Amino acid sequence: MDSNLSDREKWDKRYLGGSYADRSWPSAYLEALLSLSDSLPKGGRALDLACGRGRNSIFLARNNFLVDAIDISPVALRYAVQESIKSNLSINWVLADLMEKKPPMRGQITASYDLIVMFRFVSNDLLESLVSMLAPNGVLISEQHLVKSQKDETDRIVGPSSNRFRVEKGSLKHTILKACPSVDIVDEFEGLVQDPDREVAQVSRICVARRV
Repeated sequence: MDSNLSDREKWDKRYLGGSYADRSWPSAYLEALLSLSDSLPKGGRALDLACGRGRNSIFLARNNFLVDAIDISPVALRYAVQESIKSNLSINWVLADLMEKKPPMRGQITASYDLIVMFRFVSNDLLESLVSMLAPNGVLISEQHLVKSQKDETDRIVGPSSNRFRVEKGSLKHTILKACPSVDIVDEFEGLVQDPDREVAQVSRICVARRV
């Protein structure tokens, strides 16, 4: 991909080329937690960061959440809007660069949230800020690709080719607890998972709840 393009242009080009078009299902981790965990809210305000074509936002809206969804790509959001209209769902789609120094949460997005999700988008600075945006008993869920070792390079593990867009083992937990020790860990996992398309990913997952 052309290194001279901006991040927004790179993602627009990727989405225009059909990337992620066949991933209509929600995150398996999110779906499992919502259906199996009594610790998760059954509705309320939700925030989906780096939402892409909106698969998790649409899933949350179908499950009684009022959703704010943010992404850098207008092309991705156009697809997301079309899908939400077809499904008769009302979602607040926000075009913004989450890597900017002044994140949109301090501007267009001002609510406290019952649920915040950030999947496969790496930003420790952003992750640190999210716990403070949770309502009492609010839940934060994050899933990121784990750093590959040299051995992993020969395996068929999907995800970013550069470890810059992956996280070290234990780093999600460390980042969240450093920012706010007053959370309870609802669930955590690190290892191999198989996505619904049968691709294998190596991920770090964590779900925390803010104490009252």
